[in-house]
Amino acid sequence: MINALKFTTNSKTIISMKGSKTGLSLEYSYDGIDWKEWDFNGLTINSGDMLYIRGNNPNGFNRGSSVDKYCSFEMKGGKVRCYGNIMSLIDYKNLPDVIPCDYCFYGLFKDCTALTTAPELPAPKLANDCYRYMFSGCTSLTTTSELPATELATECYSWMFYGCTSLTMAPELPATKLAKGCYCSMFEKCTSLKIEPALPATTLKDSCYYRMFFNCTSLTVAPELPAQRLANFCYTKMFYGCTSLKIAPELPTAELTIGLRGCYDGMFYGCTSLKNKPELTESYKSRMTFKEYCQRNVL
Repeated sequence: MINALKFTTNSKTIISMKGSKTGLSLEYSYDGIDWKEWDFNGLTINSGDMLYIRGNNPNGFNRGSSVDKYCSFEMKGGKVRCYGNIMSLIDYKNLPDVIPCDYCFYGLFKDCTALTTAPELPAPKLANDCYRYMFSGCTSLTTTSELPATELATECYSWMFYGCTSLTMAPELPATKLAKGCYCSMFEKCTSLKIEPALPATTLKDSCYYRMFFNCTSLTVAPELPAQRLANFCYTKMFYGCTSLKIAPELPTAELTIGLRGCYDGMFYGCTSLKNKPELTESYKSRMTFKEYCQRNVL
């Protein structure tokens, strides 16, 4: 097995990298045998060809969100499928199972509108912002990789699939230990998304589901929300603008802590097809009508 990212295409395509590449070490090959150092200029692949890219970057790939601290792939031409373990960009000789730094893969495929298939993301434990914006704007993406991590980090998945308008099914999200903003806007504007992931966590963190399915206009059924301990802004605008949503989840929260802010704000705002009113705690039931619940900016 070759430890590398593997790229194929349906027609002539040029793959390059844009942004800050200072300190990065990558190699490429067209046969998996003859390897050359990549100067980050365009690599051409034709239909039927295979391009391999691997790296030796033990301290991490990207170092931050500013333009001088991260780089990303750029693809021009046909549709592109990407396979292989993303950690082969970190150390292809000994694939690590720990993401070495915050922002590690920030925006790596951002706005790659040709990308149809995502590589493997096997790390069981994540770092802050590590996958943030990773596939944002990948409008042709139809297949995602598994996300096996059970312990998340601050904003690790935030904006990850933002605007992936061809994505119909979300990956499984088995995490039970959440972090601040971990799923923030993860699937925002995924307008073809129909199959949502299960969300098994029972204790939430601030802004953890903030705008998670914002404007997912094809979503008809919301995932179960078993959490009984909420956090500030945890569900804020979670299903905002989901105009096809017909069935809302139960909200079994036993108690709302005094001082808790914005936990349900705009959760179902604009959900014009919603038929059932979710069960709320007594403090909300006594003062909230169904119309207010679905259409007001703030619950």
